[in-house]
Amino acid sequence: MSQKFNKRELKKYLGHLSKEDLEKEVLKLFSKFKEVKSYYQLELGSEADRVELLNAYKERITLKYFPKRGFGDPSNSEIRKIIEDYKNIAIFKHEVAALLLHRISCVATHSTKYAYYEEAMYNSVYSNFEELLDLMETHKLTDLFLEDCEAIVAKWVYGEDMRMVLKQRFKKL
Repeated sequence: MSQKFNKRELKKYLGHLSKEDLEKEVLKLFSKFKEVKSYYQLELGSEADRVELLNAYKERITLKYFPKRGFGDPSNSEIRKIIEDYKNIAIFKHEVAALLLHRISCVATHSTKYAYYEEAMYNSVYSNFEELLDLMETHKLTDLFLEDCEAIVAKWVYGEDMRMVLKQRFKKL
C-alpha cells in the first residue's frame, strides 16, 4: 500500500536533493506543466508581463460572451475553468479581483445587449460577485473596485440583487 504524499514528505524529498538536482526538478516541472510556466512568468516577470497575462485571460472570457462571429452563449463551467486557472497562478489578489470584475461586466453587458437572462448564469455570476466583495474587504481593495462595481450593477437590468448586496456590505464605508 502506498502512503499519502504530503507537504512534509515533499520537503523531505527536496531536502535530500542537491542544488543541481533541484534545478533539474524545477525545470522539468516548468517544461511539463503550463500552470508552472505561467506561475513563474507572473512571479519573476515584470508588471507588464502580469498585465499582459491578465489581459489574455480577460480576452478569453470576453470571447466566450462576444465571439468574433455569432452569438456568445458561454457555459458557466467554461468561465469557471478560466477563472480557476488564473487563480492557480495569480500572485496578487487584486488581479484575481480584476478578472472577477471583468466577468461580471461581460455578463451584465451580454444580458443587457441581448435581453438574455438565465438563472444558472445569474447564480454563477452572483457567486463571483460575492467572492469579489470578499476579496475587496479582506485585502483592502475597496478603493480600487467599488466604483466599478457600482457602475456595473447600476447599468445592469438584472443587477438589483447585487445593488442591494453592494449597499449592505459597503454602507459602513
